[in-house]
Amino acid sequence: PQEPKPDADKNLAIQLLNTRYSNRTLLAGFRSDKPAFDTSGNFLGDNGNIEIEIAGGLRIPVNISAARAVLGQGIENGIHLLEPIQKFIEGLRTNDTEMIQDSLEGFQKVNDQISLVRGEIGSRTSQISRAISTQEQIQVDGTAAVSQIEDADAIKVFSELARDQTVLQAAISTSKKILSENPTDIFYK
Repeated sequence: PQEPKPDADKNLAIQLLNTRYSNRTLLAGFRSDKPAFDTSGNFLGDNGNIEIEIAGGLRIPVNISAARAVLGQGIENGIHLLEPIQKFIEGLRTNDTEMIQDSLEGFQKVNDQISLVRGEIGSRTSQISRAISTQEQIQVDGTAAVSQIEDADAIKVFSELARDQTVLQAAISTSKKILSENPTDIFYK
């Protein structure tokens, strides 16, 4: 059997906690230009929430608080995610089956905590998606309203042009008739 690599496993966990997106560390709060955790698992970020406004005054955070998600702060039965991992690794290293079994309860708490945070992320994603859909519908409705106004104006303009053309043709016809008649003939009629 292969010898467990506890340090490699811990480093992988730290690396996952320092995941970056668009050159920003996801769990570091406002300090997202640097890693959220050092190699020992100490939190280096802050609890700053980066928010976007999705409607008049309604702001939604688009990042996750590592203190909440990873360290368990503010969560009932919250746990530092690395503690059961470190306990499990130490149990493997020392071949202590009791320590390994004790770490399993911690893994259950970790799973519950991650599920809670994933639910929050899902809720935020849904709110943002609804706001985007609503905004798109408002734009479509606005475009349709402008189109109807433009169509109504075009109909009005064409109606006025047709009326003016009829009046002009009548005036030309009358003028032509007057000009084609001999003025002396008018007196004799």
